[in-house]
Amino acid sequence: DVIIETPGRERQEDELYMVYTPENVALYGWRPSAMHNALDELLSGVDLEKPYEDEFIRTSVRLRSLQEDRFNVWDLEHAHIMTADGDVWLPPFMDIDWREAKNCIPKKNQEYVLRVAFNVLGSYNYTANYIKEVTDEFNGRFPVGYRCLNDTAHWYQDEGTQYWLILLIVVIIYFLCAILFESLRLPLVIITLIPVSFIGTFLTFYFSGVKFGTGGFASLVLLSGIVVNAGIYIINEYNNQRAIRGKQPVRPGNLYVRAYNHKIIPVFLTTLSTVLGLVPFLIDGSEDEAFWFSFAIGTSGGLLFSILALIFVMPIFMPLKQQVKKKAVL
Repeated sequence: DVIIETPGRERQEDELYMVYTPENVALYGWRPSAMHNALDELLSGVDLEKPYEDEFIRTSVRLRSLQEDRFNVWDLEHAHIMTADGDVWLPPFMDIDWREAKNCIPKKNQEYVLRVAFNVLGSYNYTANYIKEVTDEFNGRFPVGYRCLNDTAHWYQDEGTQYWLILLIVVIIYFLCAILFESLRLPLVIITLIPVSFIGTFLTFYFSGVKFGTGGFASLVLLSGIVVNAGIYIINEYNNQRAIRGKQPVRPGNLYVRAYNHKIIPVFLTTLSTVLGLVPFLIDGSEDEAFWFSFAIGTSGGLLFSILALIFVMPIFMPLKQQVKKKAVL
């Protein structure tokens, strides 16, 4: 019970279609265009190019044949039709048959779409699993440029798209940090933590074999906001240490170490508590909760890898070189 449907036109009516017989057309010298024009005027009518217009109204004019409502399939197969070349009986010159009206394939997001409908008897879980197996099987067979999607009611399609939102988040974080620290360089140090943590997420998905999907995309968005907090805490404490010291000759590296020691324990506890909070999503496995499982495993891997970025990567980009003032000798 498989039916190929056109989306938006699932209940299309049947239509008559005609296939010309070229041998008889050439033998008797009848023109297909003359027969087609005669049927078009008889069944469809003609719109006049010049509209009707008087002092009260202006409207278009359409000419309709008096036989339009009375002409039927029997007349098409048995009656003679008056054409520009004379009266003609159509069956010797064309084959007339019925078919379902499917004259177009709709296009959506630069893709041509057709729907395959079939009946499945069983529970909701059985039906969902069966349709998933079918779509996965055919997606493995299809060549490049073709794909099979599930379009049943209440079905969530796992598509991780809109990655440009991550770039927007990075830009917003940069401007907020620039206003907070009154610097254009320190926000760049914080932003470097984001791609490094993404490396941890990608490595986690690679070694675990879990599908990325929408859950992986959501984990990247969450990491973009969480990872920068650790950098903001340390840099803010570093600026506070510089303000306290004032003009005292203290090396910037020593101030950074003090700020790091002051904030690393709260940062580590926050990261650890977040990872532990995502553990319940890993219990059910990737088969039952695909979105939450990929979201939890991507976020956990990125957060744990961000600790390495905070320890080894962030000090590399910090402006910790001490400025040496040279005195002019006369």
